[in-house]
Amino acid sequence: MAKIQKNKDRRRTNAEKWLRFRTGVVLVVFLTFFLIILARIVNLMLINGDTLYSYAERQHRVISTFITRRGNIYDVNGLNLAVSLEMESVCAYPEEIKNPEKAADLLSAILSIDKKLILKRLKGSKNFVWVKRRVTPSQAKRIKDLKLDGIGFVKEDKRFYPHRTLASHVIGFAGIDSQGLAGIEYKLDGDLKSTRIHYVAVRDAKGERLFGTDLSETSALRNCDVTLTVDVWAQYIAERELISAVRGSFAAGGVAVVMDPATGEILAMASHPEFDPNVFRKYPKSSWRNRAVSMNFEPGSTFKIFLVSSVLEDEIATVEDTLYCEGGGYEVMNTMFHDHGGNFGMLSVSNIVTYSSNIGAIKLGMKLGKKRYFDYLSVFGFGKSTGIMLPGEERGLIPPVSSTNDVDLAALSFGHGLSVTPIQLITAAAAIANGGFLMEPHIVKRITRSDGDIVYEAKPKIVRRVMGDETARKVREIMVNVVESGTGSGAKVPGFSVAGKTGTAQIFDSETGTYSETEFIASFVGFIPSVEPKLVVLVVVDRPKSNFYGGGVAAPAFSKIAGDTMRYLKIYPEEMLIRGDEIRQRDKNSLPPLM
Repeated sequence: MAKIQKNKDRRRTNAEKWLRFRTGVVLVVFLTFFLIILARIVNLMLINGDTLYSYAERQHRVISTFITRRGNIYDVNGLNLAVSLEMESVCAYPEEIKNPEKAADLLSAILSIDKKLILKRLKGSKNFVWVKRRVTPSQAKRIKDLKLDGIGFVKEDKRFYPHRTLASHVIGFAGIDSQGLAGIEYKLDGDLKSTRIHYVAVRDAKGERLFGTDLSETSALRNCDVTLTVDVWAQYIAERELISAVRGSFAAGGVAVVMDPATGEILAMASHPEFDPNVFRKYPKSSWRNRAVSMNFEPGSTFKIFLVSSVLEDEIATVEDTLYCEGGGYEVMNTMFHDHGGNFGMLSVSNIVTYSSNIGAIKLGMKLGKKRYFDYLSVFGFGKSTGIMLPGEERGLIPPVSSTNDVDLAALSFGHGLSVTPIQLITAAAAIANGGFLMEPHIVKRITRSDGDIVYEAKPKIVRRVMGDETARKVREIMVNVVESGTGSGAKVPGFSVAGKTGTAQIFDSETGTYSETEFIASFVGFIPSVEPKLVVLVVVDRPKSNFYGGGVAAPAFSKIAGDTMRYLKIYPEEMLIRGDEIRQRDKNSLPPLM
C-alpha cells in the first residue's frame, strides 16, 4: 500500500511539474508576443509615426484645384462678345507618382510633349505641376483611361471671342491664366476674373475620390458679367466702312466712333489695324492699340467748330459778321499762313467754317484772345481724360497759356499746335449736338453678378454745361451748311439733314521740326439728323496716300456709317418725330455755370 501511495505521489508531482512547465512556456510565448507588439507600436507611433501618417494622408487624401469660370462680356442686346469655354488641363502631384518614367513615357505619346520635359516636371519638388493646359477631349479621355497615380485634371476656362475681330480693341483679350491683358478684359479684370479654389478630396479603398459637399455645382460659378453699350451691328457697320476708307486710301490706320449725344453712350468704337483676340499673339502689338482712346493727333479744321462756339457764346461776333480773309495768305509775326481751299476775300463767320478758311479762323481766334480760347478748350474737355472705362486713354496736349504767342494762337485757331484724342473730339462735338452739355462718355452699361445682382449701372452724366442752347443751335446750322454747300458734301445722307465738319491736318515731323507736305490726318465729325441729333459720328483716317482731304476720304465713310446705322436703328426720314428730349426738359438754371 505504501508503494502504491508513493507512485501516486510521484505521478502527481510530475503532473504538477508539467503543468508548471506548460504554463511557463505559454507565459513566455505571450510575453514574447507582447514585447514584439509593444516594440512594433513604439516603432510605428514614436519612431516612424510622422512618416507613416504622411503616407496615409497621401493615400487617402489629395489636394485638388478648381478654377471658377471667368465672367462673360455682352453687347447692349445681350449678344456674346467674350465667353469662357470649359476645358480640362492635365496636372500632376509628384509625391503620388510611383513610376515617373513610365508616366512620362505614356503622357508624352498622348500629348506630343518631349518625354524629358514631362519627366523633369514629374520628378520636381513641387506638390503640384501642370503637365499640359487645356487638352482636347480625346486626349483627356485617353489619359483618364490609363488611371495613372498622381495624374489629375483641372477644369479651366479657355477664352473665346465668337465675333473674332469685331470690337476686338474694345473687348481686349485674356491670357492663359484667364488674366485680362487688354481692353475691357484688362480694365475690369477684377470683376471678370476667375478664382482658383483648392480643396481636399478623400479617397476610398478603391482610390475613388469622395467629397464632403457636391462640388459639381461649382462649375456653374463665375464672377461678374459685363454688358457694354456697344451694339454688334452698329459696330459691324462702323468697322466695315472704316476698313473700306483705310484700304481705299492706302492709309496707315483709322478710327470710327458712334455716340448717342443725349447720353454719352458709345454704340460703336472701331480701330484699324484690326486683330483677332482668339489668336492675338499672331498680330503685332501695335495692332492691339485702341486708337479711339490712345491716338494723339492734331485735329485740323474740325476744331473750328469749337472756336466758333466760343466766339458766339462770348458774343465776340455774330454768325452774319464778316471778316476779310486776305485773299488766302496772312502773316503773323513773320510767319505766313495760307488757306488751302481758295483765295477768300470777305467771309461771314458762318462761311469761315463752311469753306474752312484758316485765315478767317485765325482772325476769330485773335478777336477771342488766347485766355478766353484756352478757357473754352478746357471747358470742352481737351487736355483731360474723359473718364471712359477703357485702358490706355491719353489726355492730349494743350500748350500752356503762358508760353503761347500770337503765332501759336493762330495755329491753334485752326486745330494745329495741340493734340486731342478721338474720344475727346467726339465727346466735345456731342455737346454741340445735344444743346450744350458735355456728357461723360461711357462704354460699360452694367456689371452684373452671376446671381443677377447689379454691381454697377451707368447713368447719363453731365460733366458741365459748355454753351447755351441757342449757341449750339447756331453752330449746328453752320455745320449743316458745311455739308450742304461746303467742304463736307461727301457726308450727305439721303433723306436726312446732316451737320458736320471736315478736317485735314498736316502731320508734324519731329525730325525736321516742320509740318509734312505729304502726310495728313483726314477727319470728319458730324450729327444725324441735324435737328434733335440721334447720333454723333467721328471718322479719322491716319496718313491716307490718296484723296487725303477729310471731305474726300472721311466724309463718305461718315455718310455710310450714319445712314446704315440709322436704318439699322429703324429711324427713317418719314417716321422721324421730334422726341421729348431730356435736354429740353432740364431746368437750365439748376445746371452749373459755363465757366
